Amino acid sequence: MRITLLRHGKPNCDRNKWLRFSQFKQWIEAYKNVDLDESFIFPSSFETLTSINKAVFSSDLPRSIQTAKGLSPVLVSNSIFREVDFSLPKIFLPIRLRPMMWMTLCRIIWILGFHCQVESVYNTKERAQRAADLLIYNALKKMDVILVGHGFFNLFIATELRKKGWKGPLIPNFGFSKGSSYFPYLLGSQSVDQTNNSTEYKVN
Repeated sequence: MRITLLRHGKPNCDRNKWLRFSQFKQWIEAYKNVDLDESFIFPSSFETLTSINKAVFSSDLPRSIQTAKGLSPVLVSNSIFREVDFSLPKIFLPIRLRPMMWMTLCRIIWILGFHCQVESVYNTKERAQRAADLLIYNALKKMDVILVGHGFFNLFIATELRKKGWKGPLIPNFGFSKGSSYFPYLLGSQSVDQTNNSTEYKVN
């Protein structure tokens, strides 16, 4: 019995261009609907996740669904696993930053309580609790449960799993810059498989 939290594969978007904040707002809206990058290759470590008795979940965003289909043609797509939206305040900043820099700034603003018409920190934690309950419910059916989700929201789910008595890293790996890093952080038993960057969560 295990729950696996994976981050989606590399999306097809330009993360290196310098943008004004107004341009970043347009970029982030487009990012929600991007497909996987054409150069993306499913890592060999996916083979360790292809057990017969498994349930595969994804968010309802294309990059999550397309990655999940690399594990199973049958999956459950649910908006409960969506990435946390970015807080986009109506401000003017006469600077250009790369998308990742703007993302970081917006996350900090959000954590400080400036939600700007997006889901609050409190509501995000509540959603993560419901998401964790859904994964645990399926895991208790003696199935391997795999979620192909998103880096930031997976962090909240991992926190809820730990609160509910599951063991694993406090902070799952966020990276998808390398093929072996995109995916398998098997949230679990503190045993880390260095060959595929995975960590398992197993119930007490």
